[in-house]
Amino acid sequence: MNPVIQYINSTKHPTNVRAKKTIQECVNRNMEEYNTTEEEAKFYETHCHKCGVSISIGKKYCDDSCFKMVEKHNFDCYWKKSCKMCHIHKQYVVLNCNFEFVN
Repeated sequence: MNPVIQYINSTKHPTNVRAKKTIQECVNRNMEEYNTTEEEAKFYETHCHKCGVSISIGKKYCDDSCFKMVEKHNFDCYWKKSCKMCHIHKQYVVLNCNFEFVN
């Protein structure tokens, strides 16, 4: 076996331990940032924000086209008006991107 590959394999952490921590970290971050319940945060973190398909935890979007539709073009997401994440996002967009000079 290649010595570089041996070194990489020997320094890896068990993936299942890191995955559990990542899931909880993402859920906690979502709850703090968007004021969601734990159940809502888990759902938001495991589904694409634009189309609602299941995704890996922490990704937010399934692909670049979904990302662009919501983040760049400001289209409604999968949850439309009931989305707590977009509510915060749209407040930010209105406050910071309405093309007015700020004194």
